[in-house]
Amino acid sequence: FSYAKLYFFSVCSALYKSINTMTKVNVQSKPITVDQECPEYLPIKQFMEKMTTTEEVNPYSSTFSFIPFIEKMRMEKKKFISTGRIMDMALFNELGERLLAFANDDNLDSPEKRQELVSILFPSLFFDGQLGFVAKPFTKEFFYLTPAVQEIFASDEWEVKISGHLVKGKMGSPAIEAGRLILDIFHGYKFESNSYQIMTFRHRETMLERHFKVNVILDFIKATPLKEVKELDAAQVHELFNEWDNEQFWLEHFPPEDFVFEGLVIGYIQDETEVEVLSNMKEMMISDKDADLEEPDSTREELTSLIRSYLGWPDVSFGSLLNRDFKYAKLFSRSILGGIDELAPFTRDDFYQSSTYGKVLNSGDVVIIGDLQQMEQPTEIESRLIKKGYRSLLLSPQKDKNGYILGIMELASDQAFRFNKQTLTKLSEIISLFSVGTNRWIQEMDNHINFFIQ
Repeated sequence: FSYAKLYFFSVCSALYKSINTMTKVNVQSKPITVDQECPEYLPIKQFMEKMTTTEEVNPYSSTFSFIPFIEKMRMEKKKFISTGRIMDMALFNELGERLLAFANDDNLDSPEKRQELVSILFPSLFFDGQLGFVAKPFTKEFFYLTPAVQEIFASDEWEVKISGHLVKGKMGSPAIEAGRLILDIFHGYKFESNSYQIMTFRHRETMLERHFKVNVILDFIKATPLKEVKELDAAQVHELFNEWDNEQFWLEHFPPEDFVFEGLVIGYIQDETEVEVLSNMKEMMISDKDADLEEPDSTREELTSLIRSYLGWPDVSFGSLLNRDFKYAKLFSRSILGGIDELAPFTRDDFYQSSTYGKVLNSGDVVIIGDLQQMEQPTEIESRLIKKGYRSLLLSPQKDKNGYILGIMELASDQAFRFNKQTLTKLSEIISLFSVGTNRWIQEMDNHINFFIQ
């Protein structure tokens, strides 16, 4: 696992004690048993309890220090001073010395004092709602956690999506991350040293998911060799990368007694929900799996969950209605209007004449209804939607490569005026991806039928 995941889980562990005193977490889910040791989600409190039972041992000596950060800033400042002389170097050096003098244990013995220093050195951590932290390299020791980080973990409304090995407490490998820095600093193998990991949270009531990208910046860590650094040839480096997850192998090449580290790491946690939803939906739409054919209701539920998380609206319902003239229209229905039996009373004219669906089928354009209850003369179709409790509606045509309208993608909400042109712009990629999936589904249906006939 990446260094980012180590720090992300360490945040959970470090916050657990303080959170436990701040709020009583009401854990509704059943306790984990031997037969159920790998649940997909865990309540945050239960997750943190699991993390606190496992200690991550850093084999390398590591010290928290601002010196590498100040030195890096001093080097960067020289570039600007040599060209524009915006700030005298002596003044910058004096500022650096004062910061180092201030950044000692006596001056930083309270969260308020630490926040004051962090606000000077890392102002971007203080943007409104910023999730972030400053920590000691390769450890669970945190110098500072932003209020937004503390707030999200203090809530009892969220649960964490994890895999089996994380339930067992495996959180990462500081030894390998340290080895990567040694490769970079002493052997000249440049690579992306900063790490990131995507983590998923789910709201326990609305079931909305939020995806966070944890970026860990390792630029301010200084490695000091205690012995002469042995040269590595290309074959040895190649072997190291082939043994990427073999911690013992890396420790044999970079013994802990040969190096010490000092400095700090900075973590930024970004909300990547929209990016992750689009990625997951794209994977669904182009997947070779036949789940869409065999379990259409399950596919609809999964797409509904993705779209709700993408918009951040738990009240949105998703469906799709095939063109009544299309060859597969009578096989099944995923429409918000209902299944095949519920659609049976409606004639072709009910859809094509004066209904909202007819406007989409006839024009090929998206139609948005702000409030169904305010329609002067709702048709039987709109009346069915109103009876189901829907107020607002967005219908988008789904076309094949020749422009023929195969069906309609439906979004509805029990909230009036949920959808507008701004929403439509945000949904453009979702609509396009679903159109790709619809065409793929039809091709698979054709293939299945042809195979059966043959």
